[in-house]
Amino acid sequence: MADNNDGCNQLLQTHQLQFVLNSIPKHLYRCLYEKMKNEIFDSVSYFQICPVDDDDEEFYISLHMNLQ
Repeated sequence: MADNNDGCNQLLQTHQLQFVLNSIPKHLYRCLYEKMKNEIFDSVSYFQICPVDDDDEEFYISLHMNLQ
C-alpha cells in the first residue's frame, strides 16, 4: 500500500497544479492515479472534449454523472 501512496504522491507533486487549474475534483486524484498505473484508458465512457467555434479557441468538456 505504501507504494500506491508514494506513486500517487509523486503524481500529485508533478501534476497537482494542472489538476487544480483544470478543475479536477480532489476526490478523483486517487482514481486517476490507479487508472494510469493500471493502464485503464476508459475516459471516453465518462467525458468527451469537443471543440467550440468561438474566438477564444476554448474547449467544451461534457461530463457524465457516472464518474467513479
